[in-house]
Amino acid sequence: MVLICTGVMMAGSGKDDNESLSARAMRKYKALYLEAMCRKEAGDKVAAYRLLQRAIRLNPRGGEAYFEMASFLEENINIMPNDTDYDILDYYAKAHEFCPDNTDYTFELGRCYLMMGDSCCVEILRPLLSNREKREPVFALLCDYYTQKGDFSNLCGILEQWRPIKDDDIYIWETKMRAAESMLLYDEVLAMADTVIKLYPEKKYNFLLCFKLEVYLAQNELDKFTALADSIEKHIDPYFAPGYLDWTRYKCGIKNKDKDMCNKSLIKIVLNPLSELRMTALDALLKNTEISKLRDMVDSLAIHLLPLEDSDVELYDKLYATMDHVQSPDSLKTSILSKILILNPSDDRSRISLILDASKNEDNERLSQLCVDGLKENPSNSVYYLFLAGSKMVKKDTKGALDLYEEGMHYISSNNSSDYIAQYYSSYADALHEIGRKEEAYAMYDSALIYNNVNTMCLNNYAYFLSLENKNLEKAREMSAKTIEISPDEPTFLDTYAWIVFLLKDYAEARKYIDLTIENTENIDSPENIVILDHAGDIYFHNGFREEAVNFWKRAAKLDGATPLIKKKASQRRYFKE
Repeated sequence: MVLICTGVMMAGSGKDDNESLSARAMRKYKALYLEAMCRKEAGDKVAAYRLLQRAIRLNPRGGEAYFEMASFLEENINIMPNDTDYDILDYYAKAHEFCPDNTDYTFELGRCYLMMGDSCCVEILRPLLSNREKREPVFALLCDYYTQKGDFSNLCGILEQWRPIKDDDIYIWETKMRAAESMLLYDEVLAMADTVIKLYPEKKYNFLLCFKLEVYLAQNELDKFTALADSIEKHIDPYFAPGYLDWTRYKCGIKNKDKDMCNKSLIKIVLNPLSELRMTALDALLKNTEISKLRDMVDSLAIHLLPLEDSDVELYDKLYATMDHVQSPDSLKTSILSKILILNPSDDRSRISLILDASKNEDNERLSQLCVDGLKENPSNSVYYLFLAGSKMVKKDTKGALDLYEEGMHYISSNNSSDYIAQYYSSYADALHEIGRKEEAYAMYDSALIYNNVNTMCLNNYAYFLSLENKNLEKAREMSAKTIEISPDEPTFLDTYAWIVFLLKDYAEARKYIDLTIENTENIDSPENIVILDHAGDIYFHNGFREEAVNFWKRAAKLDGATPLIKKKASQRRYFKE
């Protein structure tokens, strides 16, 4: 109930009531009521209620105050103080008593009695049937009441009274049939279904036959059910009440304990983009399918859903979550995520999952496009800056990467996890170092480690770059040691540690870790492992194993990307300092 102006007429304060209250008391009553409405609009509901209580004490016949108190209590009963003394029905009754001409108050009192199942609701509500504004909701309430009471005769009476006003014969018939079904008046349902079809032979009201299906099912007349269902399926408009026929077949399958019928019916519903029962069917399908068969089932669903023109994002989200749980093939999960993103381009979660997949598969072009599109949808998501900058680093566009890292820094906030912030700073530091801004890079690495001091990539890169400059080697050793403690079999980390301790002249320790590096490196004689072979040569040479050292240098010298220094060491069979 909206208060329009401060000059609102207080419906419960008629002439006699005004005379019984002093002018001052009435002004105070109105002021309290209006202040309560202001508090209500401001969201301070308890204060509003307390003000209404004070208003009632001043004017015990204030119908509008009683009405507001009843409304407040119905909506906010859980937040009211324990000492609140109330009777919602009594408040509505007093509002109606003091303002008998207010149709809102009358309607709410009748509704309240109806909720209690009290027959008083009929006496209170029936007069409102002559009110043009209230009659539609009153008809609906009276239908609910008679249905609850199982009073089919009176229900039909009120519906027939409603028919010329509603001007929707099928709604009236359908309401009768639903009520008869709920009251187990199956003969009535069957008779009405046949009557409607005879009355309107030119129209397709085949959906009403579904009521007959429900009756046959309830009466366990499964032969009649099957015959009628088959007939409906041949003639029914497929775009009318889509999925409902399959849902009744599903219920028939449950009754017959026919699991195959259940699953086939549910799958047909899920694969029908027009059905409103899809999520219900998918939930039932997931619940009913054995764990051992769940992956095959959801994968098959995904394959059949992908080509459909669809808009049900919720369904695809649910399907993807299940596919992820049962470890469906990555390619199929990626296809479902791509469809989700087509249906909802602003879905950051799906987009980021696709970005991670592209990164894992080293598909730099796809990753880049996903990030560009993501920034169009949500330019304040730093994840897109992080990955797009990484994509530019792969393309050797360090300047472009730095611009993105710097822009994305504006969107790093306390809402981001410490691990994520550390990863962002570490990647930014890599780009700074690449462009030669080394001191800024080292400061950024230090910042990253404040957020996560066990970020192994950050620790490794920071340590290795320090070793290249032959500075702060003890700090570098400490950081590198932490990486191999966390990931003892990672060859990149093992190589960094071996090289740092070599620079610290701990040659035996260096040999131990370069051997572990080689042992854990697949395809050691590939171009990306030139540095490991070169390091192995240097370390073996300083441990007195000249032939082994020369062999490592020669293997490195044969690979694409071998530097002149490596070739020099291989040809002259001796170590040269860089």
